[in-house]
Amino acid sequence: MKYSPRRNNLIDAIGDDDAVVAVSAAHEMQRSSDVNYPFRQDSNLRYLCGYERPQAVLVVTKEVSVLFVEFADEEQRLWEGDSDSPERIQQQTQVDRVEPLAALDDWLGEHANKQFYVPQTVRPQLSSAQLNAAQSDLADRLSRAGIKQIKDASPALAQLRRVKDADEIKLIDLAAAVTIDALDVLDMTSANYEYQLAAQLSARFGDQNYQHGYPVIVAGGANATVLHYQRNAAQLPSEGLVLIDVGAEGDGYTADISRTLTIGTPTRRQQQLVSVITELQARAIARIEPGITVKEIARAFRQDLLETAQSLKLLDKSAELKDTIELMPHGLSHYLGLDVHDVGAYELPLEPGVVLTVEPGIYLPEECIGVRVEDDVVVTTDGCRVLGQKLQ
Repeated sequence: MKYSPRRNNLIDAIGDDDAVVAVSAAHEMQRSSDVNYPFRQDSNLRYLCGYERPQAVLVVTKEVSVLFVEFADEEQRLWEGDSDSPERIQQQTQVDRVEPLAALDDWLGEHANKQFYVPQTVRPQLSSAQLNAAQSDLADRLSRAGIKQIKDASPALAQLRRVKDADEIKLIDLAAAVTIDALDVLDMTSANYEYQLAAQLSARFGDQNYQHGYPVIVAGGANATVLHYQRNAAQLPSEGLVLIDVGAEGDGYTADISRTLTIGTPTRRQQQLVSVITELQARAIARIEPGITVKEIARAFRQDLLETAQSLKLLDKSAELKDTIELMPHGLSHYLGLDVHDVGAYELPLEPGVVLTVEPGIYLPEECIGVRVEDDVVVTTDGCRVLGQKLQ
């Protein structure tokens, strides 16, 4: 990864030569008592320097980049192991200097008259989860240091992260390949419960040093009509469909793949719907090219879905585009990268390097049928390429 150009591009995107960008590492989050959740680095910090440990703050100006790090003390070395050396951290992150975290406040005081930019953490729609307070805590720390001018760095970071470089595309491509490989070798006949298929996927990922980029969905029968079903605890149907939505994550970058698989002999209706959604996905992928917007692709897809639903008598002839929401209440595409729903403005025309999902679906609760087919694509100079087609 080439981190230094990213930091330079960020200052250029902000458009203020005197700006200071400050980004905190994510906080560790308590699971219970003295057990924490597995640590996951803040995506913006990872994008800008690749550092993977908590207790760190990156500051970037036009002239210099400094990573302030909490080095392990004697007790931490005993229980958790030693920190990397400053030289090793500097080599990995490509920053100009690595300093102890305790030196941050003095540095902030020396630059208190500058305009600071800190990314804001926003609560996702429908989420009730506790936000990771790392960035807001950093903003409070800046305020205590006498810094009065603090703006949001998120729009500039989102603009940069939306278009992936070659290294990022390779990582997502590999993550997609690992995911598709794990789906291809699933032993459907040996599983009686949803969690047994989830376990097979986890084992396959682990064998290749990948983890899940988000909680896996294994939804048999009627459970597939719940868009973000995550219990994965029900008995699988003896005949019918199983919807699996899963993404391997490696080096911070995740895939997002969905397949609707069969157990035993599905009904003709079930087979028809899987075939229809697969065809609709192919049409949507064929429309992806530089210059078009996600909204335009989605509108054309909704027209296809409307006509298909009418031919299947799922909607009557008087139905309009908005009525397709009943059959597919989620969007067709989202950006993909360090976050499964990655950052970036959707009103902008697509350009080479943008990575997005294409995930048509149809959900019929009254028939206990849910179908979704999802792949990841990267926009190229003359169209797009589906990722994960070959495991290297």
